[in-house]
Amino acid sequence: MTLIKRKQISLYEEAEAGLNSLVKQTAQVGAGLLMMLLLTGGNPPAFTVGLSVVGGIAFVAWSEEKRLTKFYVRQSPIPSSPESTSQVSIQNYIKQILEANTNNLSELVKQAGLNPYEDLAGADLSSVKGIGCKLSRFNLSGADLTQADLSRADLSFANLSNAKLINVKLCRADLSSADLRNALLMDANLSFADLSDANLSDADLINANLTTANLSNANLHNANLTSTNLNNAQVENAQFGKNAGLDEKAKYELKRRGAIFPQDELIPVQV
Repeated sequence: MTLIKRKQISLYEEAEAGLNSLVKQTAQVGAGLLMMLLLTGGNPPAFTVGLSVVGGIAFVAWSEEKRLTKFYVRQSPIPSSPESTSQVSIQNYIKQILEANTNNLSELVKQAGLNPYEDLAGADLSSVKGIGCKLSRFNLSGADLTQADLSRADLSFANLSNAKLINVKLCRADLSSADLRNALLMDANLSFADLSDANLSDADLINANLTTANLSNANLHNANLTSTNLNNAQVENAQFGKNAGLDEKAKYELKRRGAIFPQDELIPVQV
């Protein structure tokens, strides 16, 4: 793991950088407006003026987002060598990256010198807010994501085996083909989540909300489904078996919707 040494940027330096950026952006927008006036002979149509104003605002917003992303990466110090690196500081830094509210998460991770396939495993990320984050194929095995908000996050093919996901928000998240073996998902909100082809074997889903979730082709062998809400969940070809919390009526209802159970578990339901 290679970590980049960064220096804390003072508030004064940030204010100065912000002012310089604003002056530069104003000059660029002004040059663009001047060019528009020259091209239209000094009498531009209202539509052109409006379009230019909107374009100028969009340019300034994009420039500021790019500048602040770079500033954010620089301002969080990371120790320079594995010997001087504490696990706590790395975990805090990862939390800050996930909560950066940026679409450039992968770039932030890369610039920070973090390896998404190694450095997040076992990390304490409890209560982190990573709404809409792109974490596809990340290794979060054994990580503590208790009470985290990962709604709409892309966790497809992610490794979440043995992860602590108690009371986590994963509504509308993409967990397709994710590895969730032995994960603790008590009280988790997985409504409308895509769990197709996911491995949930031996997972603890006590009181989890899986309403309208896509569980097609998922593996739920030995998963604890006590008080799990599976209303309207898609279960075509989902593999069940030895599930605590499922009575015979629930099993037959799931089988009727396309779920697969071992034949020796199915007993005719008494109507």
